[in-house]
Parts: sequence; structure tokens; C-alpha cells
Amino acid sequence: MGGKVAKIGMLLMILAVVAGCGKKAGEVLECTYPDAPTVQAPLWVCGYPVEGIEVSAVGSHPVSAAGVNFTQTMAEAAAMERLARSMQVHVAQRIQRYTETTGVGDAETVDTVNQSVSRLLTSQNLHGAKRYRIITSPANTTYVLMGLDAASLEELTRQTLQTSMNNDQAAWQQLRAQKAQEELLRELTTMP
Repeated sequence: MGGKVAKIGMLLMILAVVAGCGKKAGEVLECTYPDAPTVQAPLWVCGYPVEGIEVSAVGSHPVSAAGVNFTQTMAEAAAMERLARSMQVHVAQRIQRYTETTGVGDAETVDTVNQSVSRLLTSQNLHGAKRYRIITSPANTTYVLMGLDAASLEELTRQTLQTSMNNDQAAWQQLRAQKAQEELLRELTTMP
């Protein structure tokens, strides 16, 4: 009888351990594949930040009969398109911060500069962008994480702003003139 109780006790312990290792009913996964919503995905697939990448974007493409290289190229292209849109916002925010700190109030000039930068970014290669991660979901969609590290982001932003200034000299000269006028006005109002 003592051996039977020990065997039943051992069996119950094994069942408890196995049950504890399984997924709990109703457990919400933090990130799932869009095409396989019941399967846990790496956080970057859902757009979570990745350490060491300042600006990133995820692209995807279903696995194709054209082959792995084609699928990866299409996923990278989708990610690069999203990355270019992110960079437009990033550079536009930098311009906006610059104009706000200088006190430029002529919205028309700001819009002109923002449009100039946006046009430039969409036609410019994202130098320094690279593929950081790639994974294929259980439902056969390839996901690619493209991004820029801090140094590449800073250099691309600097080049974009410089090129934009060179391409739209009139708008930038107006911004500089307004900045100079405001600085002069500040100096005059603070003189004793």
C-alpha cells in the first residue's frame, strides 16, 4: 500500500509540473505575428524599439514561389519605404524645433522647407540603413527589420538638411534673415 501511495504522489507531482509549464488559458501574448495571431513573435515585429537602432521600420512579404531572395527583397523594400516616411517625420521635427527655437512665425516658409525636405528624402537613398533582423512566421510571411544606428541617423539628417538648404536657398535665407532680425530685436530690448 505504501508503494502505491508513493507512485500516485509521484504521478501527481509530475502532472503538476507539466501543467505548470503549459500556456495558461486566456494568457495574452505581448506580440504576435499579424498573419499568425496565436503565435508569439519577437517584439521588433510589433514595432517595439531595439537597442542600438535609433529609427527602424518593419516590412513584410509572403513567402513567394519566386524564391527566398525575392521574398526578402520585397520585405526589405516595404521596410525601407516605411523607414523613409519615418525619416521625413524625424527631419521635419528637427526643422520644426530649429524654427521654434529661433522664433520664426512665418508658417508658409516653414511649410516650404518641410515640403522641400520631404521631397528630398523620398528621392534620396537612405545611406547607412541596414537590415538588422529577419524572420519567417509560421504562416510563411517574412518579416524584416531595417534601421539606422545613431551615427548613421545623425549623418543622414545632416546631409538631408544641408542638401535641402542648398536646393531651396530662398526659403533658408528667409529663415536666417528672420532669425537675425529676432536676435537683433532681443539685443535691443535688453540694452540698458
